[in-house]
Amino acid sequence: MGMTEQPKQPVKAIAYLRVSKQAEEDNWGLDAQRAAIEKCAVERGAIIESWHVDDGYSGDLPIEERPGLDGALAACLALKKTGGGLLIVSRFDRIARNMMISLTTHKIAQECKCVVVSASQEPGNGSSPEDELCRTLVMAMAAYERQLIRMRTKAALAAAKAAGKHVGAIGIEFRRPEVIVQIYEMRCKGLSYKRIAKQLNVTGVKPPRPDAECWHPSTVQSLCVRLGMTMPTLFPLPPKGMTWAEYFEDCRERNEKDSVEDES
Repeated sequence: MGMTEQPKQPVKAIAYLRVSKQAEEDNWGLDAQRAAIEKCAVERGAIIESWHVDDGYSGDLPIEERPGLDGALAACLALKKTGGGLLIVSRFDRIARNMMISLTTHKIAQECKCVVVSASQEPGNGSSPEDELCRTLVMAMAAYERQLIRMRTKAALAAAKAAGKHVGAIGIEFRRPEVIVQIYEMRCKGLSYKRIAKQLNVTGVKPPRPDAECWHPSTVQSLCVRLGMTMPTLFPLPPKGMTWAEYFEDCRERNEKDSVEDES
């Protein structure tokens, strides 16, 4: 009497989605990413255990500052106890456009016995040495593309500025300086960008962009970098008799002057 064949158990999968800015939503937004991941899961006979989303987070942010990616890797660690599974993304560049972050994510997933899979059928969907090589090349091209975008953007802004055109929107430091004061005080207390963003959301402070629903760590980080508040001890209070708006304008002019001198 032959043995009864046991039904094949479905593969367990974790889904990760990311969109960094409004412009991406038209081309590869969260809905499109979700649809691609769901289709990929069906084709591979996988059941998605959990979904993890980073909405409004830059691909350059480290893993610990992205709750979605951090949560996805934690879910992969939980899958390790049951034999591993898949970490499905719509495209590899959704993980990051930074080689170090991409490689680190793949390494952590691998240690959790999870294979990172692109729903777009990009080269590298596997665990063989050839797949690893192709995946590395795809990640390198994503990082290269990001650098090209930055160069083109910087050149376009420089040309517009040279032509006397206003570049960018009026900063929040001029429209709502009291918000910057709050961020500054929290930085002085040693709060991380993630905790500052959470505190601003809890207290109901509106984000800089009118179309944004909430503050993100990347938003706080970009403001601190632009205003020189990454090291708050080096960012003194405005001189007596000078408003915050005047002080920020002075800081920005000095930063621009320093940048020109560095490039010359």
